[in-house]
Amino acid sequence: KGFDAPTATLLYFAHLLNELGMGPNVDSCVFCGSKEHIAGFSYVDGGFVCKNDLNDSTDVCGSRKLKILRYIFRSRPENFLSVTFKKEECLEILDELANYLDGYNGIKITSLSLFK
Repeated sequence: KGFDAPTATLLYFAHLLNELGMGPNVDSCVFCGSKEHIAGFSYVDGGFVCKNDLNDSTDVCGSRKLKILRYIFRSRPENFLSVTFKKEECLEILDELANYLDGYNGIKITSLSLFK
């Protein structure tokens, strides 16, 4: 009660990845450490990528998506009720996280398709 299911699912998924030690770097560029001009996100490389270090594995993202990614991986469980994202945004990122988990770690979350 009192929460948005897609947002809560996204936040919980990100929290689990963090707890498993698989959370990405959402504080600075994974290559040079720059906190400025972040332009994309790479699951392969482990997080944020600045415009100078973009490569083939980088998903170039808009600022909204980058902010969502930063929020979900920096958020604490007690903050789960303080934000709501659009369902489409949540589903897009949930798909990416599920593909990351399956493709790079061999873990498949079958109940995610039920949720969708």
